[in-house]
Amino acid sequence: MAFSSYKTIGEVLKAFQTTYTESNFMGEAEFNIPDYFREDLETDAFTRNIKYYFIQDLDKLFSVVNYVFQQSELQLNNLVTA
Repeated sequence: MAFSSYKTIGEVLKAFQTTYTESNFMGEAEFNIPDYFREDLETDAFTRNIKYYFIQDLDKLFSVVNYVFQQSELQLNNLVTA
């Protein structure tokens, strides 16, 4: 039977005997936030209602996203090796 002939998701689930499982795969973890990172957040550079961002602002935003990614990657590596 073609996939387009099913009228509801329930019909598809019954026909293909699909199960759906949801769970939390990452737990909460504490980590230290450096002072320079806190200072960047307190400057409110990204939450002001302004139309245009300067290159320096985008550079700061990239730094923040990069830092969060690195911390997440370190924590994930620690969980995998533990």
